[in-house]
Amino acid sequence: VSYQTIFVLTGFVQQLSAGTTSNAISACALLMSALCLLLRNDRVLSLMEVRKFIVPSILSWCKDGRHPQCNHMAWKMFFELIAYHNNVLEDLIAEKTLGSFTDLIAANKAHSVVTINSIHYIGKLFTLVQSENERHKCSRNRRQDIKFVERDVKTFCQFFRDHSCFIKLHLIYTSRDVSQAGAAFREVAC
Repeated sequence: VSYQTIFVLTGFVQQLSAGTTSNAISACALLMSALCLLLRNDRVLSLMEVRKFIVPSILSWCKDGRHPQCNHMAWKMFFELIAYHNNVLEDLIAEKTLGSFTDLIAANKAHSVVTINSIHYIGKLFTLVQSENERHKCSRNRRQDIKFVERDVKTFCQFFRDHSCFIKLHLIYTSRDVSQAGAAFREVAC
């Protein structure tokens, strides 16, 4: 796999995501799934300029809620970039890109595809240590050292706290009908 291959695949996804037919949407989601699998590999991500090129594309796909399948895959790609690679989270913070992803949690769009997927995959970042321990037991697709994962989760928690991201979740929660405990988040997630 070369940088050119990633570039062509990303361009193809962008062309297909502009389409509205079910075939174009399905093809777009499948290509995003393939790209997601490719980006799990450290060697692919280390190719010159891949990270700088792919992150803005992922962000634009995460913002686009027209096609639920494609938006779901974009958020999965965002999560897996952090979950499978050391230092990606710190780079996103340093480049001031992580805030663009967390800004997509919006109370005024509580039922939107973007908000639902963002809450789901950002929530998975908080449980990354547990997920990595499970993967470690199976010893497949895991990071070399759990300490890096723990550091990433701690860094993400600190970012979330320092940038007052919790208030967005709180606004979504309070904007929903809360006749029973947990009903608001179930309503948003469905």
